[in-house]
Amino acid sequence: MPFADLPAKATLKETTVADQFNNLSKIIRIMKKVLSLLVLLFPLMLNAAPTTKKVKLEGVWQQVQPATETTPEMKLPVWKVMQNDGTFCTFLIANNKAQCVITNEGTFRLTSDSTFVEHINGTIVNPDLIGKNNKITIVAAEKDRIQITYRLQPDGGEAKETWIRVKLEIPE
Repeated sequence: MPFADLPAKATLKETTVADQFNNLSKIIRIMKKVLSLLVLLFPLMLNAAPTTKKVKLEGVWQQVQPATETTPEMKLPVWKVMQNDGTFCTFLIANNKAQCVITNEGTFRLTSDSTFVEHINGTIVNPDLIGKNNKITIVAAEKDRIQITYRLQPDGGEAKETWIRVKLEIPE
C-alpha cells in the first residue's frame, strides 16, 4: 500500500498569532532589504550595459582605433562632418604636409534610434558605391562616442568603426 508508511494521524503544529506575526515581520524585513539592494544596483546595471539611445549625429567626428590589452586608444587622421541639412563628407589628412583628401560625400538620414542610412554621392574609395545606400547600425552610443557596423560593398563583409565627437571651442 502506498500510504502504509504514513502515520495514522497527522498532526499540525499549532502556532499562535504572535508566532505568525513574528514570521511575517521577518519576511517583510527580508523583502525590504532585497528591495533596497535592487534600488541601489539598478542605476549601476543601466550604466554597465552599452546603450543604443538616440544620438545626435550632426557635428564633426574623428575615427579612433579602440584600445586593446597592449595598445592605448589611438585617434586616426580621419574625420566625418555631418551637417544639419543631412549632408556629410569624410576626409583624411594624407601626409605630414597636412594635405586633405575628401574620401566620401553624400547625404544621411536617421531611420531609427540605432540605424542611419548614408547615400553615397561621391567617393574615391570605391566608385561602385556611387549612388548606393549604406545602412549603418549604431551598436553602442554615448553622448560623444559611437560604435557602428555596416556591410562592406560588394562582398558583404562586416566593418566596425568607432568615432568620437570633436569638441569645438569658440574663440574669444
